[in-house]
Amino acid sequence: MIAGTGRQHRGWIWVGLPGILILATTTLLFGILLVVQRVPIGPMYWDLYIYFDAVQRLRTGQIPAVDFFMPAGPLFYWIFDGALRVLPNAQPLLLISWSVLLITGPAMAVACTAAARRSLTESLLYLLPFLLFTALPFNTQEYYPFPGSDGFGIYNRHGAQLLYVLVVTVLALRNTFLTAVMIAILMLALFLTKITAFAAGGLVCLFALATLRIPFRHALIAAAIFLITLTILEFIYRLPSAYLVDVLTLIRMNEGSLLPRYMQGASMNIVPLLGGGVLALLTLGWPAGGEIPADGARWMQWHERVAARLDRLGLWIILTLLASLIYETQNTGSQAMIAAIPPALLACQRIMRSERSMASVVRVAMAGLLVMPLAGVVIERAARTWIGAIKNEAIAAPDLKTIGHVTARPFFVRQAEVHLKVALQHRDTFETFIEEGELPSPLRYSDFEFQIRLIWMMDALVRQLRQIEERRGIRFDTIMTLDFTNPIGWAMDRNAPKHIPIGADPNRTVPEPDARIIEAVQATDLAVLPTCAPRANSAHLLRIYGPHLKQHRRVRLTPCYDGFVHPSLAGSLASQPSSSAETQEAGPQSETGSPSLQQ
Repeated sequence: MIAGTGRQHRGWIWVGLPGILILATTTLLFGILLVVQRVPIGPMYWDLYIYFDAVQRLRTGQIPAVDFFMPAGPLFYWIFDGALRVLPNAQPLLLISWSVLLITGPAMAVACTAAARRSLTESLLYLLPFLLFTALPFNTQEYYPFPGSDGFGIYNRHGAQLLYVLVVTVLALRNTFLTAVMIAILMLALFLTKITAFAAGGLVCLFALATLRIPFRHALIAAAIFLITLTILEFIYRLPSAYLVDVLTLIRMNEGSLLPRYMQGASMNIVPLLGGGVLALLTLGWPAGGEIPADGARWMQWHERVAARLDRLGLWIILTLLASLIYETQNTGSQAMIAAIPPALLACQRIMRSERSMASVVRVAMAGLLVMPLAGVVIERAARTWIGAIKNEAIAAPDLKTIGHVTARPFFVRQAEVHLKVALQHRDTFETFIEEGELPSPLRYSDFEFQIRLIWMMDALVRQLRQIEERRGIRFDTIMTLDFTNPIGWAMDRNAPKHIPIGADPNRTVPEPDARIIEAVQATDLAVLPTCAPRANSAHLLRIYGPHLKQHRRVRLTPCYDGFVHPSLAGSLASQPSSSAETQEAGPQSETGSPSLQQ
């Protein structure tokens, strides 16, 4: 009796272990958010500023997709807004990266607890990689030779982690109403995160339906929950239809690059694809659920027999690899292919139970080729970044709130100072690059010195704008930037013009201005143009929006920014040096943005 009670007690601990581990990890990450105020700066760190732009628009009453064009779904803009209200001083990259746990944490707890009732090993095989990729917010590809925080690909990582949880859900949960509810929530989250993630998740769900892991009645329930939620959002905000219009616009703008992006996605993940592909071929005959009974032909319905034939580990690996590849076609920076890890590790569990043979060794090796490159590169990059940060120094940006909470090696700080000096003295050199349609370096926007200079420039701009407003007795209520991101509104608690895209890549995410955009640009109080050194993206944006700023007066705001001031406010800046937006719209001015050189 005592022994039986002990086994029962131990069984409950095992079943509850996944939830305990998720709760402990979440608590640890929350503690880190309270303590760690800065992270090492990294390549393309300015992608993070998109979230600040979006949150400020939300707080000034704008509706995603309806009032501003988005490069991705709105879900994590809403979540980041809420997270900032709870932890306003938290390091923003860590905050937005870990906020995905609000959705994935409970879902994984439910799925892994269900798996633990059958096998604790299976449950931990699902859970431990998830905790690793969630806790370490790094991409599985490197885009820069020096280690740093991945401030880009954030919503791509969110989508990859949600897709991972969806795969675990359909593998771990068996024929319950809860399965339908969780699938509806996860598919809604994927839809509102990125449309390609939703497409990949839809492929997973269709295969789960074909294998009867999702019974048809539960699929109808999940679809009903999904559609009812979207209908409510449409009725209140008109968001889903506007979001789909934005998606179609992005597809039209990028349709010529779709096939090359597939090839790029495959080539960048060739090792996991090869390892997973070979593993899939070697496990095609292995059932992912249970074996078909010997007398199954007599009592099983025909569709049940077909489903049992499809429910094979090898097919699940192929399916998740394909879904991941579909998702990665439009991603720059992500935790690519991690959705294929659950069925691959499930195959490893079966291998460990089978007889030892050379075939088993080959299968384990192929599983390793799929899993280890993904996990290994994330662990390595996290270690290099944080160990190398021991000698980092803080970047001073007191007027940017938490936007500038980063550190950098003294070498990169010195490099940023030199580049500012060069930008001041050699303006023509950078204008030549623009005229030739080339960047000074293919890694221009990844360079740490560029990201450091941008923080200095924006900090000086915010400080100068406040001084101008105080001296002149005016207020710039609506501020736009002729740049990739616009965190100035967040730093100054101001509006951004409606209908202007956030994450403005003129080659991929900036549609031709329509009447609404033209009206918003013409009405903006201040449009700011970064000018040290001249950049191709800002020059391109100036060519797009410059014709609609002709009535604005161009003035020099700081050594690194020009401003286009609305006619109603321009008279208050009569003493500022100015130039015509019409005559110089294609040639941004070059200045220096060092904090020591600001006006």
